[in-house]
Amino acid sequence: MDRKPLERILGLSTDWIDEPDGTVTIETYQDVGPILEANKRQYNDHGDARTPGKMNFDGLHKVASVPETVLQQWVREDPEIARNPKLIFKKLNDPEFRYFKTTPVRL
Repeated sequence: MDRKPLERILGLSTDWIDEPDGTVTIETYQDVGPILEANKRQYNDHGDARTPGKMNFDGLHKVASVPETVLQQWVREDPEIARNPKLIFKKLNDPEFRYFKTTPVRL
């Protein structure tokens, strides 16, 4: 198996892999550890809406941060997720994916 880097952008890595049987695999991967740690820190530091620094300049609140590779996987599993934000909210409200949330709110 021969692995060649194709692309390294914003924490995403994509490699070209020549398999022993003559086929090719293109693999994209990401170190999600820093994202999950930041999410955990933001979740634990969350105050109410009037806490200074919790509201963005446009009055919106950050509620989650999903790694790009996870979002790509979700879209492969259900392409409708790319067009329907309610499906993403449903995923984020699932206890299995709670570590992507940055605030303790139900979406």
